[in-house]
Amino acid sequence: MQLRSQHLLGPEQIAAVALRVHRLALELTGIKAPCSGLESKWSLYHSAAVAIVDNAAGEHQYTDERVHDPVVSQLRECVTAEADTGLREDEAYVVITLRDGQILGQHIEYAIGSIGHPMSDRDLERKFLALAEDVLSKAQVDALIEKCWQAARLDDVAVMARLAVPATAPK
Repeated sequence: MQLRSQHLLGPEQIAAVALRVHRLALELTGIKAPCSGLESKWSLYHSAAVAIVDNAAGEHQYTDERVHDPVVSQLRECVTAEADTGLREDEAYVVITLRDGQILGQHIEYAIGSIGHPMSDRDLERKFLALAEDVLSKAQVDALIEKCWQAARLDDVAVMARLAVPATAPK
């Protein structure tokens, strides 16, 4: 996503995406051609493709619809990955070759969300919102986020559990 944003890349410009990752990344997420949204969660190939196409890698990028999207599928086929024993589990290298021959590279020293590169408060809120927006009302999400940031000062943290119950849930 960093290279996409820095260079304003579209999938039509990309000839190849080469990843060098820790061996566990390939062992755990090495499904080259996922058949479903669930399988796509275990595919670094899919993750790379949707990151470029959607400039995102959240819950909405791991659906049957995104797996079968022709643009995502075509780009996913351009992604290769190899294990590099010299890398930490949260480290990677990405090289994108453009159709015009230009080569762009990025060293990911620490993956976002790792100890070396924790998510910012804003990133955490965005991730929570993306996960909760289909389940809770906007008012509930906003109130729950506010209460989570106040958790250490709350007299009763059960208020957070009550806010997390969808309005349409059976009583």
